[in-house]
Amino acid sequence: MYEYHGRLRYSETDPSGRLSMQGLLRLLQDVSYLRAEDRGRGVAYQAQTGKAWFVLSWNIRFVAEPPRLSSPYTVSTYFYRARHALAQERLTLSDAGGAPLALADALWGYVDRATEHPTDCPTDYWQPEDYGDVPSDAEVTRRIPVPPDGEELPPFTVRPVHLDTNGHVNNIKMTEFALTLADCETGVKRLRAEFLRQTFGHTVLYPYLKRGDATVLALRDAEGNPYSVFEFSK
Repeated sequence: MYEYHGRLRYSETDPSGRLSMQGLLRLLQDVSYLRAEDRGRGVAYQAQTGKAWFVLSWNIRFVAEPPRLSSPYTVSTYFYRARHALAQERLTLSDAGGAPLALADALWGYVDRATEHPTDCPTDYWQPEDYGDVPSDAEVTRRIPVPPDGEELPPFTVRPVHLDTNGHVNNIKMTEFALTLADCETGVKRLRAEFLRQTFGHTVLYPYLKRGDATVLALRDAEGNPYSVFEFSK
């Protein structure tokens, strides 16, 4: 297991002064990349090998009241399944006493960046401390159905600010943008995200929104085929 300790920053809070879903997303992404850097498997390693991990799905939920500004926290992460080109990850946000505040599951795919196809992860990639037991409540529910009778929103073009070092749309930035489009910028307690295709710069996305107890937003191409699908629950 890998752990990162910090205190909640002002930029990670919502108007109530508590951790926002957007702030939680960034904490979870950061701890995954910090672990990779500390294991010698970070951005430089990816550039050298021409291969990288891409997230395929998120399932994130607050399980207690979100922490307030300046609260100490621990973010921990480990993989509980890893085989061939797929890896399943558990991430936990805990308070100073070790009580869980938020839980997340992520499904990752190992991809050859030249071919954009999945490829087997090297057997020496992992270290023993990267692994942990399968969580009793593990939920890696990748598929999110897109309901009918939704609303078509105006299209937009992916800009360089949305891209990361792999040259495609960063999943956290796109999820934050989806929260804005769905008018779910505050109060979200559970988030699911499914990334079906890599999205590159200058791609035109056509948002499709269906409001309900769980709001669903799909970012699609002109023919209606989704690049990514999001589900937000308050």
